Amino acid sequence: TFTAWCNSHLRKAGTQIENIDEDFRDGLKLMLLLEVIS
Repeated sequence: TFTAWCNSHLRKAGTQIENIDEDFRDGLKLMLLLEVIS
């Protein structure tokens, strides 16, 4: 799933998500994900 894919990358930054709607709402973890994959 997309959440599992996100978590596989976010673990490199020492975090993970549980619920995309809640965890990406403020944009912080989304920006962290973008940093990790780029």
